[in-house]
Amino acid sequence: MEPHIAGLETPTLIVWVREDRSHNVAAADILHGLLPNSKVIIIPDAGHLPMIEQPVRCARDYRTFRQSLVSADAAVRAACQ
Repeated sequence: MEPHIAGLETPTLIVWVREDRSHNVAAADILHGLLPNSKVIIIPDAGHLPMIEQPVRCARDYRTFRQSLVSADAAVRAACQ
């Protein structure tokens, strides 16, 4: 997977859980290093499916991430005027 995503400029929110028994939490840092416009959120006290185990937290983090993109876009547009 790494050669296919390395350097992608797409804004990416990487959500991982510390206690995931299926995927090691260190993989989040690997993905973050490959994706220059990424942000990592590590959720404690959840298993493999944080969107089910902590839906309010996941929704809040996602909305904050999306809002940061809108705010950044507005700042760029203002600077270009």
